[in-house]
Amino acid sequence: MADQSFAHRPNPDGSYDSICRRCLSTIATEHDKNDLLAQEAGHVCNEEDLLRISDPQTWLQEKFGIPLVSDNDVANEVEG
Repeated sequence: MADQSFAHRPNPDGSYDSICRRCLSTIATEHDKNDLLAQEAGHVCNEEDLLRISDPQTWLQEKFGIPLVSDNDVANEVEG
């Protein structure tokens, strides 16, 4: 039975991508789905990927120095 932690996406060339459902990373690409299992078993999610998904504003600020902007900041800018 396939591990539900990973999605398998078919590619036009007949290969399959294994995508981690937690961090959304492509783990491996293989022509035989059975070859994906070993790569999936060894996968450890990258903490930066998890932050990017769970808190994109903080990730953008840390990664690129982009300041956080709240809805209130935008409303005050429009009104002011």
